[in-house]
Amino acid sequence: NNLTISGSTFNGPGYIVANGNITISSNSTINGNIFIICNGSLTINSSQAGTGISDPVIFYSKGNASYNSSSIYGLIVSKGGSLTLDGSDVHGAILSYSISFSLRGDTDIIGSVVSKYSVDFQSNLVSIKKGNIPEFAGLVIGLDPFVVPGSYLEY
Repeated sequence: NNLTISGSTFNGPGYIVANGNITISSNSTINGNIFIICNGSLTINSSQAGTGISDPVIFYSKGNASYNSSSIYGLIVSKGGSLTLDGSDVHGAILSYSISFSLRGDTDIIGSVVSKYSVDFQSNLVSIKKGNIPEFAGLVIGLDPFVVPGSYLEY
């Protein structure tokens, strides 16, 4: 079902998985080496995920995804109808299959963005800059319809 995490800290390695929605809020900290996977919508409010580019969190949402006033270190994979980042910083990579992909407020992405559809910049404070992405070698993260270079699925 649905999972709500509020004011909590999680240390990896591990998985947070829900068949429904996942909501992470109230200054929660998801330290690195954790996979967050949900069949429903994913909402991150005022929280941090990952502790650096070498200690990332992998997010996968089949439903809509919303990242608000949060810091993310890792990989975001969004397959739902919409992906929204509002006032958030992302250090790593975003892979979006979402028809609606919006960047709002003071959102900064340092790394890489790949989107099947266009990205809607809704603020002049939004930036996307080339940067490092997490090391994916040895992780089980084949991405439809391709494979992340260096992952075991490449071989």
